[in-house]
Amino acid sequence: MKIGLNIKSHGLSIDAHVKCPSMGCAGQVSFIVDTGSPRSLLSSEDGKRLGIETSGLNRSHVPIWGIGGSAIGWDLPEVILFFDTDQGLEFFHKGDMIIYKNPVRRKKGREITPPLVSLLGRDFLKDTEFKLIVNMRKDEAYLEK
Repeated sequence: MKIGLNIKSHGLSIDAHVKCPSMGCAGQVSFIVDTGSPRSLLSSEDGKRLGIETSGLNRSHVPIWGIGGSAIGWDLPEVILFFDTDQGLEFFHKGDMIIYKNPVRRKKGREITPPLVSLLGRDFLKDTEFKLIVNMRKDEAYLEK
């Protein structure tokens, strides 16, 4: 089974249909495939677009660190991801995911809020046993099982 990835200037991305039954919401999200991230993360911007309110969620105790510093997160229970594969639409039960938001930073009196992206981390690759295949010379990237 193969899932095609998009090669973009900001990295490898994958489009997914995300369903959160406990929150009663669903929608499309573009994830960056990030093998440097141990956990898959949903950005608060994508969460808002899906209709997720973090006020009803428990604060996550998992530390979230990256190049931009630290972020705060909330536990998002029971997330299901759907992908277009070479065998049709397939779903993968992801289980819990963290929805995160970078705290507002100030620089010279101005608020700086860096753009957020949703990440498909190593946990997804491990749980689903997909392999990440990339050949930049041939301009191809995909997940394979």
